[in-house]
Amino acid sequence: MEEKESAPGGGTGPESSEEGSYPPRARRTPRQRRQAAQQLTPGGLAFLVAFFVLVTTGVVWMLAYGGVSPAERARREVEKPIGPLPTGDPPPIAAAGRVIYERNCMSCHGSRLSGGSAPSLRARRYEPSRWTDQDLANVIFAGRGEMPAFKDTLSAGEIAAVVSYIRWEQGMPLPEVPESPPTQTSFHS
Repeated sequence: MEEKESAPGGGTGPESSEEGSYPPRARRTPRQRRQAAQQLTPGGLAFLVAFFVLVTTGVVWMLAYGGVSPAERARREVEKPIGPLPTGDPPPIAAAGRVIYERNCMSCHGSRLSGGSAPSLRARRYEPSRWTDQDLANVIFAGRGEMPAFKDTLSAGEIAAVVSYIRWEQGMPLPEVPESPPTQTSFHS
């Protein structure tokens, strides 16, 4: 019979029928186990780097944006009031517009344009640089979304008076004269 080569550390290898032919795994002391647990593996290092980047990004975002995304910040900016509420009595055209506004618009747009079931018209989104007087007149005339059209209810002069009242409440200059009669056109969003 041929003699089998012995495996390192004694025994004869996997073919051996003897139990425990491989050398037993070296036993670690508690100190060695702690040291092995404290060593950083490549996967552990990648996790720590990713965690550090994530936390740093979150801190920078909180400091830069105050926890609010740029889109949300822009939305909040256009929803801010244009300025303080005017005091005193409005000019005659705006006073006439106030009466019409209170009769037709206040139930949705609120007292003094403060908003309600419809948006506040004192918000920056409705300032003249974004919505011209003609745009406001067109929306009042033709309606938009859930807002009803007032073309059959209000005359062009009454619509101009309402636009004047809106601009007075916004603290903006009053329109001189309507540029043209209101029409149904495309509107701002």
